[in-house]
Amino acid sequence: MKKSILTAFSFQKILFVFCIVVLLWVTQNQKITNQGVTLPYFSFNPVIILFTISVISLAHNFIFKIKLKLPSILFFAVLFVVVSIIPIVFIKDPDTYYGNLLGRSLIVLFFLMGFYMANEKIVFNSLILLGVIMSIQIVLTFMLVNIPFDALYYKQYMVIPVGASNHLSVMLLPLLIINDFYTVRIFRKILYSLILIIGIFLTKSRTGLIILCFLLIVKFIYYLIILLRKSNKQNITIAITLITTVLSVIVLLLTKIDLGFIRDFLLGFAKEDSTISIDALLSGRLSLLIEGFKTSLNNPLFGQGLEYELGAAKIHNWLGQLFYEVGLFGVIIFSIILIDIYQKIKKYDTKSNVYKAVVTVLLINSLIEPGIFTYQVDFIFWIIIGTLYGVSRMNKGEKPLENLEEK
Repeated sequence: MKKSILTAFSFQKILFVFCIVVLLWVTQNQKITNQGVTLPYFSFNPVIILFTISVISLAHNFIFKIKLKLPSILFFAVLFVVVSIIPIVFIKDPDTYYGNLLGRSLIVLFFLMGFYMANEKIVFNSLILLGVIMSIQIVLTFMLVNIPFDALYYKQYMVIPVGASNHLSVMLLPLLIINDFYTVRIFRKILYSLILIIGIFLTKSRTGLIILCFLLIVKFIYYLIILLRKSNKQNITIAITLITTVLSVIVLLLTKIDLGFIRDFLLGFAKEDSTISIDALLSGRLSLLIEGFKTSLNNPLFGQGLEYELGAAKIHNWLGQLFYEVGLFGVIIFSIILIDIYQKIKKYDTKSNVYKAVVTVLLINSLIEPGIFTYQVDFIFWIIIGTLYGVSRMNKGEKPLENLEEK
């Protein structure tokens, strides 16, 4: 049989790159204007474009008659989308529903794109590049708007096409983890890490900065353990030097930072007259969660649906958002999906730690910030999960897509 010039694998690769271009340069608004500085981007609806690209990708796979055994998680992903449709029969204003439904449908198509490619090298390197370009856009925005980092309104102007402020940190953190696990060349790994860390810092997301500090501490302890395992004088000297240097930097920072700055940081630099409380520390998110939960009780089985402005993250908590949107049935289905994902990670021998770290950090960060169930984060999440299942399939002896022949 003659092999096609454009295999399904190469086609998936091209469309995957198109998806990244859309996320980087396409915005729903005509233009993004920050403090009088106009940053020009393409003015198309990114959800419609991503949906179209993904449908073309799926149709191409069927045209090529690729017969692969699809994993059970795909059935539950489709079922999750179906459950998201049910509330449309009783919501008051379905006109605001359809765009969000397209965004929800994308999870299936993103998964299939990663599943059919089944190539960690392309997916991981492309996502790292996505994070690097996002960070560069963040730096350029910071320079162009010329707003002090400690200004109360700073986060209102930290906007690029793919998202804004806290939302950006949710996307960048897993890409930083992928870079740390996957990039082999030391210089490139350090360079990309620095660019991504600067991007996360400039988003001014408290949750992002706290998770970033935690990851850096874990990495520091990891390197210390490696050094101390080899009990020779040189490694012990290096370890002591590192500890002394880090402690000195921490002490220096503590002497320079006053209590007012720490208070403002904890309160999210949001309100000048805020008092310390749990809700204030969470910038009102606790109130949103409670209000969303009370509203969800109006229809606890199927939820309130996706009836809100496209891209809006009402509750800033993926558990609360899940129950609000799809009710108890949706919570059960998505719980099954997460269990299946973690079981697959556990069975996957090679590089399983990167998948576990990415999924866990995304879920933790999305407890406080808009993350899971926004199409931008879902793109990263489901492409990675699809790649995990695709590579696991190949490890069982099935051929990669580039070796499949058209009938």
